[in-house]
Amino acid sequence: MKPEWLQYVSLGLEVVIIALGLRMVLVKKRLLGAGIALSFTLYVAYNLIKMNRWNVPELAEASIFFVATLAIFLSILYLDWRGEK
Repeated sequence: MKPEWLQYVSLGLEVVIIALGLRMVLVKKRLLGAGIALSFTLYVAYNLIKMNRWNVPELAEASIFFVATLAIFLSILYLDWRGEK
């Protein structure tokens, strides 16, 4: 069995995480959710580019992944700074 199904399950989970991040922002008024939603939106874009072998310049791919990682990093720093549990 090819592991492609696992990639689609991961994408589905990433979309759920995006929705939860947006809920944090819109319902709970927690800024942390924006960073989470942005990160995982970019991870979904990156994964779709890779899975579908779209013709996207390498610099653009790397930039998408970098910004996604930076956004989640800053979200975690914000979480730690605020002392939220």
